[in-house]
Amino acid sequence: MKRSTHRRHAPDGPAAQLRAMRRRATGLLVLMAVLFACARLLQPR
Repeated sequence: MKRSTHRRHAPDGPAAQLRAMRRRATGLLVLMAVLFACARLLQPR
């Protein structure tokens, strides 16, 4: 009984880590942009 160790399509290497970090950074950037837009819209003027 051996489990499938690689669940992802690509092996976990520096490229995969860079991709995950880039995705996390992009998500954070989008979140900050949305928060900034909400703050601007909630201001009276």
